[in-house]
Order: sequence, then C-alpha cells, then structure tokens
Amino acid sequence: MMGQCMKVSQMYDWICDFERLSNQKVLYRKKCHARSRNGEKERESMSESIFHMVEIKKLKMKNGIYVTPIVTRFSVPNTGEVAPETVAHYRQLAKGSPGLIIQEATCVDIDGRLMDRQLGIWNDEQIQGLHQIVEAVHGEGCAIFVQLHHAGVVGISEAPMCPDDYTYVQADGSVKIGRRMTLEEI
Repeated sequence: MMGQCMKVSQMYDWICDFERLSNQKVLYRKKCHARSRNGEKERESMSESIFHMVEIKKLKMKNGIYVTPIVTRFSVPNTGEVAPETVAHYRQLAKGSPGLIIQEATCVDIDGRLMDRQLGIWNDEQIQGLHQIVEAVHGEGCAIFVQLHHAGVVGISEAPMCPDDYTYVQADGSVKIGRRMTLEEI
C-alpha cells in the first residue's frame, strides 16, 4: 500500500480510515510524490483498487486486503482444539477490516503437528471451536479461509508420515526418518 503512489487527498482519507479502524494514532504518514510515466489515471486506479470490493465466484470480500496465516500457539495443548484466546485473536484481526483472513496452519492429523499447541481439524471435537472462529470473523464482516497443514518429517511425531520414505537431518545433526504413507492413510 505505502509503495503505491496516490493523491494527497486519497492518502488523507486512507489515514482517517486507518485511525478510525485501529483506534490508534498514525505515527508515520508518508506522502508519495513519485511520478509515473503512465499518468495520473494509472496511479489513481492502482492505489484505489485494493480498497474496492473483491468478488471471486460466490465469495464477496469488502476489499483486497488480507491477513496471511500466522501460527499463534493459542490452541489447547495436545488436542488441537480452539482456546478462548484463539477466538479473541481472530476477532481482533477482523476488527481491522481486512477483506480476508487466512487462518493459521491447521493440522489435518495429530501426527502431522509442528508443535503441541497447533490448531487441528482431525476430529469432530474440534468443529465447535473452529466454528466459533468463523462466527467471530464473519461477525466483523470479514471472510475467512483455513490453511490446511501437515508437518511431515519436520513435525513432533516420532513416526512421521510422508509422501515417500524420507530422511531428514535436523539442525542438531540428528536424523529423523519419515515413512511412506499407505493408501489407507492417504
């Protein structure tokens, strides 16, 4: 956003919106004075397009701003279940008015976790908590996707599953061996 050129009046409007949405003072206000060879219209459309509604098939997002997945470690240890802090975290992100939030790496198998406090989607007990995250984010007018995840050989499992037999040399020099998944496991 800040690398794009825009009119000072557009920047002022953006700063006012940012202050209103974040309830904080903007400490850094950058004005872009760069000139474009392609003219004012191109700069204007580039700077405004991120704030317009985005529609992808049936999904409508209020703008083109999105939050990338960030592993929070807020889940209940060793269960993959959503903790109250997880819901609060995603609600707070959605209050910033992005068009889309991509939920953190959510593990599809207990043996595919990177850590003991990673969100999971491998059993029915996790559905209610994940639904709470979705409701919190949708309540703020924001779309949400989930990043499905399996750590493979770098996870915390002692017998990690991999697409093929795999040997991994860890940073400390120790070796971890992943085994090929069976057709039933796939």
